[in-house]
Amino acid sequence: MKKLIILLGIAAHIMACSTIDPQQDIKNAELSIKGFYTAVVDFNYDELPGFCTDEFSAFEEGFDFGTIDGYINTLKSMEGMAIDIDLNFVKTEIVGDIAHSIVEFDASFTKGAVKIAFQTYENYILKRVNNKWLLHYCHSTHLADPDDKAYSSIHLMKISEELPLSGLEEVVGKFNEAIASIGYMDCGYKIMPVVPGSNEHYNYVMKGNWKNQETYDVIHEHESYTNVHKALPESLNGYFKDQIYVKAHNKE
Repeated sequence: MKKLIILLGIAAHIMACSTIDPQQDIKNAELSIKGFYTAVVDFNYDELPGFCTDEFSAFEEGFDFGTIDGYINTLKSMEGMAIDIDLNFVKTEIVGDIAHSIVEFDASFTKGAVKIAFQTYENYILKRVNNKWLLHYCHSTHLADPDDKAYSSIHLMKISEELPLSGLEEVVGKFNEAIASIGYMDCGYKIMPVVPGSNEHYNYVMKGNWKNQETYDVIHEHESYTNVHKALPESLNGYFKDQIYVKAHNKE
């Protein structure tokens, strides 16, 4: 009987040692997310994969980063920027070896006059692998930007049949690449055909999205943008010969 009591005591001790504290488990899952973004802020490409499963995937506003390598390639395009990230964990739940975290994400990326700031709601799925929480999936939804005034430039254009639209599209593509390289991936130009029958004179609209006056100025004064502008061929003038050009923004 005495031996049985001793064995039961040992078994109880082993079970107590192997039981995971739920609150500590939640904290550990959240620490993995924090560690991932510490590596992001430090541009530590070697550490980032260690926070993820082999099947890691991430989506941001419909953009698919693909694997962790795709995520790292996007991060590399931001090198030289000062990154500040604030994470507020709204809720973390764990069922077995799967964790789900909802996070309020506040980030800013700054380099000289260029500043990109946004707030998102993030959903993370983590898997427990070898007793360690690893990021498996992330989906990011951007919240409304209070500084986005829908500041736009609008070109109403009459493009004749003698001028190939591809010539203008090529130039617009170069401008948009330059704008994205500055860090404003959600700004730039778009060419749209006028709805047939809605206007007899103009057949195309070129619309530029700049969010606000400050962003417009930063982009148009940036070397990457001005270099494209300086290299424009004279033949491009024909596309804008009879244009109407205006700027517009949301009413304050």
